[in-house]
Amino acid sequence: TSTLCSSLHCQTTLGICEFIKGSALDGTPCGDGG
Repeated sequence: TSTLCSSLHCQTTLGICEFIKGSALDGTPCGDGG
């Protein structure tokens, strides 16, 4: 079961939510350009 992150947060491969600047969908995987 995946845990969705809050707004403006992305989810790392470890399932940790990290804050990101800019618009992003909840639970978006952290990747390039973050």
